[in-house]
Amino acid sequence: MSEASKKPESSPTVNTGGGAYVGGNVDTGGGKFVGRDDDSTTGLTGEEIARLFESIYSKIEARREDPSAPRAEIKEAVEVVEAQVRQGDQADEKILGMSLKSLKRMAPDIWDVVVDTFTHPAKGIATVIRKVMARAKQETP
Repeated sequence: MSEASKKPESSPTVNTGGGAYVGGNVDTGGGKFVGRDDDSTTGLTGEEIARLFESIYSKIEARREDPSAPRAEIKEAVEVVEAQVRQGDQADEKILGMSLKSLKRMAPDIWDVVVDTFTHPAKGIATVIRKVMARAKQETP
């Protein structure tokens, strides 16, 4: 029997449900072995957070002045939200929630922008921030 006509030994079949299968050990050199179900994030940088808030602050400045909701008060509420977002998982849910409620009452248009900004590009946003923003979005006015 020639070498070409020999059948290779069969490998075991592994049903991974569509994922990858690695037989044996994986040496990542100290890094992370990433599979398809990895949804971890590294968080936004300070610069990325600043860029997101720049657009929010510019919308506040472009907003028509309203004596019942002065721009300075709206900006102050957004600054508190920004400070909490910068804290990531260490954010204080109560402070964030109160600031969002205040913003929603004063300037629902700006509130919409803030909540949409941090619920849609949720990649990199701390879990606590996403949770409070999602809860705020579900609450009725």
